Amino acid sequence: MTNALPERHAALLSGTAAQAFLAAPGFPLPDATAIRRVGSNTPRDFLQTGLLLRAALEESAGIAPDHSILDVGCGWGRLALPLAPRLGPAGRYLGMDAAAEAIAWCRRHIAEADPRFRFHHADIRNSYANPRGRIPAARATLLPWEERFDRIVAFSLFTHLLPDALARYLAEAARLCRPGGVLVATFFLLDPQARAAMAEGRTDRRFPAAHGIARIADPAVPEDAVAYDAEEALALLDAAGFDAEWRPGAWCPRVTAPFEYQDLVVARRRGVAPASGGARGAVTALSGGAFRGWAHEANGAPARLSLEIDGQAVAHVTPTDGESFALAVPAHLLGREVRDLRILAGGEGLPLLARPRLLLADPSAELARAWRIESVRRGLWRIEALDWQPDGAVEGVVWAIPPRAVAPDRMPHLALGTQRWPLRPMEEAEDALGLALGVAPGSLRPRYRFRLADGLPARGACLRILGEAGEAWEPVRGCRVPGAAPEGSLDATLDALAAAAALHAAAGLSMAAPVPRLDVPADPMALLDSAPEGAARLVLALDGLDPTAVDAEDALVAAVARVTAPGGLVMAGLPGGLTLLDGRGGPARLLRWLRHGLDLDPDATPGRRAVRSPAHLRTAWGDAFEILRIDEGALSGLRDLVVLRRRAA
Repeated sequence: MTNALPERHAALLSGTAAQAFLAAPGFPLPDATAIRRVGSNTPRDFLQTGLLLRAALEESAGIAPDHSILDVGCGWGRLALPLAPRLGPAGRYLGMDAAAEAIAWCRRHIAEADPRFRFHHADIRNSYANPRGRIPAARATLLPWEERFDRIVAFSLFTHLLPDALARYLAEAARLCRPGGVLVATFFLLDPQARAAMAEGRTDRRFPAAHGIARIADPAVPEDAVAYDAEEALALLDAAGFDAEWRPGAWCPRVTAPFEYQDLVVARRRGVAPASGGARGAVTALSGGAFRGWAHEANGAPARLSLEIDGQAVAHVTPTDGESFALAVPAHLLGREVRDLRILAGGEGLPLLARPRLLLADPSAELARAWRIESVRRGLWRIEALDWQPDGAVEGVVWAIPPRAVAPDRMPHLALGTQRWPLRPMEEAEDALGLALGVAPGSLRPRYRFRLADGLPARGACLRILGEAGEAWEPVRGCRVPGAAPEGSLDATLDALAAAAALHAAAGLSMAAPVPRLDVPADPMALLDSAPEGAARLVLALDGLDPTAVDAEDALVAAVARVTAPGGLVMAGLPGGLTLLDGRGGPARLLRWLRHGLDLDPDATPGRRAVRSPAHLRTAWGDAFEILRIDEGALSGLRDLVVLRRRAA
């Protein structure tokens, strides 16, 4: 029996369609960290597991090309990817998860490429998957609108829910499942055979502690793994409106042939879907001053949409071209919080959206937050201050935010070779940035103090920041600092220290080398226009090279190219994407930067106006300069440090 499972897997995965999918899944894959978080070791393992889960859904409930599927706990799209070839043009998939970074990735790499796929983030608290979530699982609303699905999937979800949350999720599944539709879910279910096998040590898991009607594996993290008595679970499903059956899984060897995953439950929603009549639809976004989504009557005819606030109809629309709609919000309501908002579809008034309170804000803010989370996937840090003490010790301040998925209270360490020093957090919190990154107010304290009692080696040292597990935060290579106190104000030399390290790494040169050098101020054009042609072998512009208009950049490039000798270097401090982390300028500024690669912020101070992407730099500067190096966030203000080399004439 145990040998049959690998053979069954091998037969499924060796098929022509499966091999074609494994070779070309049609979408990008998440990074190695995300893949490991969902229990896969390699990208191929990730794809194979998705194929096996799709097979379980097909064999237990069936999939039709026009089905609508809700995947609760969708993670990083493991099931979504292999479902794409099974769904037809009328099919739809909605993935929901409590992990904001996973939903952001799925939206960017799946939903933007295929309109049949949507993803929804619900910040539901769970000690295993989302311990800092703001919504208690026992009061969770899976979707804040009304929509009916033919299939609801919950793989490895109920195995992490305690009894009150399980009852809530089953009630939500019943609300969202179409009569006659099917819920396919996995559990750890206990019967006499399972209990005997656990007592004899023959199971993959044990559940030693009681938690109400549930048994849990780890009292310290109750939702790490949760098991239920089989009769109790089936009774809960029956009470929620499902007729359920279960198929034992391979986690526990039983007399019956095991299913090759956890225990599989197939539950059909009681009732019969109407043959005619009734609207279908969903609200998918609020953008451009309008609610947007799709809706149609059961016969395919357009469905009339209405927006009601406090029981009063304030807007109507009937799509004239297909099923997509844009229901305009009255201008005086935008930006305001309203009460009892409902969007109704069709003659029978199916509620597509029902909220007791709702802020009518644009969802581009959520896109901005998702980008900020993604942008710090490997952490981010810089040295803000260094101070050489009379006794030879070195004290300093480090600004650091942790990589995503690392709790902000996990203390990093300062590293020099094999030596480690603890960093002491300062009390100052950055709530605006914490909110943008999805961190609770008061918990993101990015500034740390350190003290090196023995000072630094005379030749200088490369300091790094390491997490508790020894992982290096960005910049991974660290920051080179001098072994002795530099002359002048240290606060003014920190950017110069970063520039010296980059110059040495990019070209093997020292900042002290006797080469013709031109120091460019924050307002560069006057100096560039007056400097002789080809006068500089090194142009240092840590505070300059920021045009005030798009059409001014061509003139700036030409001026820098004129004064730089062929083969000469330009070192510039330029605001890059990370300068948008603090949220100044709002989501509109981020969207401009993402779309066009260049954003001119009219509210910024002179010399800090143009936020450039690497792609824009290559386009605007690539004819005259070769880009040797871009160090993201290496300079104060999270500006990029860019090293350019003048091409030969």
